[in-house]
Amino acid sequence: MSYCESPYQESLWSNQCVVSAGWVCSMLYLCSNQRKSCGQAQPPAHAHRNTMATRKTASKRYGKVGKQRRKKSREKFGSLKMNRVSLGTRCKYRRAIVTVLWFLFAVLGDPIPANYLQFDDSLQELIESLWLDGEPLPFAKQCIASTQHYISGARGHLKGCWLLLSTWKRLEPPVRTPPWPRRLAVAVAGGLLELGFKSYALAILLGYDCVLRTIEMTSVRTSHLLQMRGTIMIYLGVCKTGHRDNRLDAVKVEDLTLCQIVCQYLKFHGYKDFPLVSDARHFRQTIKHVLGLLGLNDAGLQLYGVRRGGATSTFIRTSSYDAVAERGRWASHKAMKTYINEAMKCMAEEKYTDDTNKKIKQFGAFKPELFYT
Repeated sequence: MSYCESPYQESLWSNQCVVSAGWVCSMLYLCSNQRKSCGQAQPPAHAHRNTMATRKTASKRYGKVGKQRRKKSREKFGSLKMNRVSLGTRCKYRRAIVTVLWFLFAVLGDPIPANYLQFDDSLQELIESLWLDGEPLPFAKQCIASTQHYISGARGHLKGCWLLLSTWKRLEPPVRTPPWPRRLAVAVAGGLLELGFKSYALAILLGYDCVLRTIEMTSVRTSHLLQMRGTIMIYLGVCKTGHRDNRLDAVKVEDLTLCQIVCQYLKFHGYKDFPLVSDARHFRQTIKHVLGLLGLNDAGLQLYGVRRGGATSTFIRTSSYDAVAERGRWASHKAMKTYINEAMKCMAEEKYTDDTNKKIKQFGAFKPELFYT
């Protein structure tokens, strides 16, 4: 049986839906139809009785109190379907699916394809249109991912779209921010200290040593800095890679001088709970100002370069991809290796002017006592 002759596909797409401006309702209707027409075997007649017996046993064991407690705790999460992806991803998907619906309805005039093969062809035309219009690659990926999010059955049937996106990535490699060398991170921290932003300087040093993401760096609070037998652990909570399985992450500060700075900083502030970065926008603007003082306005340096530089520095010190992946909490070694290999090339080609090198050396020669005086 061919792809188009599959009864699964016929049962999915044979239902005629009324096309309206809110085509998402049609997609949800198709998804519900898909679940009804999967052709799965019906459960035996005694399955319901076994389920009821299991429920009665569980009710006797745990009582109604446990059920009410679980019910109340689940109300704050909402439905399971809404929690498949994070809130930020859902917002991106909503913006992307509007583009998909507009293209299918207004441009192609065929909002409900006959089968997944035709659906794949229509979305390939969308990708070609985005390519010619100069749209960025991440937005094109969001369009396809949002379609698979709202139509679960489309997963695995849009291979042509993903091949086009791979070709797009090959023709236009992503432009990544240059990594920060260690001496530059220390110099920026020294510049922040000179301006009186002690917590900002500490966030930069922690972000570099612990290979923190930007959102993690700007979210660290003093209560997240835990002292354990002379070492410092940073509690990160549920991070990017731990979101799917609700895993809590933490990272250890390895630099001994930085550990001493953090310990003295906490003692000086009386263990008060406050964020190191109170305003992320002001944090970025201040760092941009310090980079300007160093003569690096046109170097293309961004805050995410702290993580890239920290990962490369860790690899140079350990010569182990596994150690870098564990410290940086990367789920994929492939993505991590791409970061490190390109970053090492950038660091090898790094050339600053004599004036910039002089200022970097001057700003980086600060005293640790400035953090707690």
